[in-house]
Amino acid sequence: MTLRVVWFKRDVRLRDHVPLTQALDACRQHGDTCVLLYVWEPQTLAHPTTSSRHLNFQHQGIADFNAQLNDKQVPLMLHTVLGDAVIVFQWLHQHYGLSGIYSYEETGLNHTYERDLAVAQWCREQNVTWHETPQLG
Repeated sequence: MTLRVVWFKRDVRLRDHVPLTQALDACRQHGDTCVLLYVWEPQTLAHPTTSSRHLNFQHQGIADFNAQLNDKQVPLMLHTVLGDAVIVFQWLHQHYGLSGIYSYEETGLNHTYERDLAVAQWCREQNVTWHETPQLG
């Protein structure tokens, strides 16, 4: 089984989500499995700009997202894991094989920008294509 992962960062929504649409189209075309993923990253959780309001908002968004999928009877679910994004992708790649990661470009703080640089480096080293879609015009 080869996976295509839709990596949700700050953009937990079902409607008008370009990376999700791209990943589902690619999975249909290539016969891959689509995994929807949200990573609770320890560095972000401990960051001084993260508050309980942010975490509650994300948690509610994830619950609402999964409820929408269930209502539409879509056989997908947004999975959540705790860990460093690079380590999570490495584990998925070792156990299942990743043929692509799909996400929006980050518009966050320096620590998330640096995380994305590390993910990009890992993708190059592992020959995994990362499809980043710009969020802003």
